[in-house]
Amino acid sequence: MSDPLVGMQLGEYIIGPRIAEGAMGAIYRAFKPADNNGFVVKVMLAQYDSDHEVRKRFKREVALLQSLGHPYIVPILAYGEQDGLLYFIMPFIRGMSLSNLLRKQHFTPLTTWYILEPIAKALEHAHDHGVIHRDLKPSNILVEPDTSLTPDGLHPYLADFGLSKPVGISSLTPAGISIGTPSYMSPEQVRGQPVTAESDIYALGIVLYELLLGRVPFIDEQSVQVALKQIREDPPAPFMLNLDFPAPLEPVLMKALEKVPEKRYKSAGELSAAYWHALQILDPSARTQSYFAR
Repeated sequence: MSDPLVGMQLGEYIIGPRIAEGAMGAIYRAFKPADNNGFVVKVMLAQYDSDHEVRKRFKREVALLQSLGHPYIVPILAYGEQDGLLYFIMPFIRGMSLSNLLRKQHFTPLTTWYILEPIAKALEHAHDHGVIHRDLKPSNILVEPDTSLTPDGLHPYLADFGLSKPVGISSLTPAGISIGTPSYMSPEQVRGQPVTAESDIYALGIVLYELLLGRVPFIDEQSVQVALKQIREDPPAPFMLNLDFPAPLEPVLMKALEKVPEKRYKSAGELSAAYWHALQILDPSARTQSYFAR
């Protein structure tokens, strides 16, 4: 069945092929006549046209992104509503998600740093502006080739603030209901308790764990069991998955993944700094070796 939105014009932009779908909206390629730049448009899903809560959440995502101008956060170029259809325009990132990149290559402690540092800066910027992401994971990190910003020629972007929540603003989700992705959710998030910057630090710790070891700490066929493990079980120590894992990096991971929020790093910048310090202790050869679990 053909997509009725393909070919529609929204403001100055023409909707192209659908490339992804999220909880609230679908992502399409978009084009602007006489403009060679690429764009994407996020359109709220039609089934939510009359859903006041979803419309409010969609508009909140727009407001958040507009307030978070940062080199490592995907920006909003335009926003509008046409015939009840909410949408916003973003630049097309000419690369792939970190989740896809993880399927194609093994990361080393050094190449992991080139992802961690910019994403930690983006996350700390969001936190400094009172915004908790709540769904940090590799599929929400986009990586574009760019030799001008990082030594390995990659430009990571933090994306998809659809589940984000401004500090001090009441949640649109009923109390006691958890939202997010179980493999990357903090224990307090699984319980449906209030999330804080430390909740995002936990998720960033899991992304870091996955970059270094090639897998997340908790694995199960049932998502609910993964969520329960976030509450009940300690993450496997890295050396248990790979005996050659560098010892200086292990406490950095384990502190980020503490069950109690107050025991984690207080900021993404603090986590990034701890990782950089540990990286300097490693022999040059150890920095450029993969330690993916065997």
